[in-house]
Amino acid sequence: MDEIAAQAGVTKPVLYQHFGSKRDLYMAVLEAGSEDFLATIRQALESTTNNEGRVEATVAAYLEFVNREDATYRLLFESDLVNSPDVRNTVRRVDDICAAMLSQVIAADTGLSAEEATLLAYGMLGMAMAAAKYFLTTDDELTTESAATLLGALSWKGISGFPKSHPPKSATSAESEQFEK
Repeated sequence: MDEIAAQAGVTKPVLYQHFGSKRDLYMAVLEAGSEDFLATIRQALESTTNNEGRVEATVAAYLEFVNREDATYRLLFESDLVNSPDVRNTVRRVDDICAAMLSQVIAADTGLSAEEATLLAYGMLGMAMAAAKYFLTTDDELTTESAATLLGALSWKGISGFPKSHPPKSATSAESEQFEK
């Protein structure tokens, strides 16, 4: 609390006037970090209409957010308090909103159902999260940019195959066979 007050340029009593407890302060910081993360992902998704570029931009935004010095990522995804209902609900809301943004793009590009697109969105988020955790803890010489390029290529190679290999749900079996040829 002393460090937070010092960085904010106020005294500890002033902090407590705004936040009744450390937990209240933590929740306020968590909420602000959540909104910042979602804005970062939204901006990456809106940065281009080229879907391959969108994938790489979104992965890059994710990795850059994880790699920020303010460690907001750790508050969102690695906190000891994540099992607390209010923290868990906030983190789940962030995951849900992020997946919804991704799934809209996936569904529009692939023709997959909302449920299928959402599952793929969560899969992509899981891959990004696991890779980001590794990226944070390794001393490899990979830059954020090269890691984003690699992970973006992996994601794009997977997702780009759907329009060609996944027949529409409404297709008959004869149309499905024709689609696969």
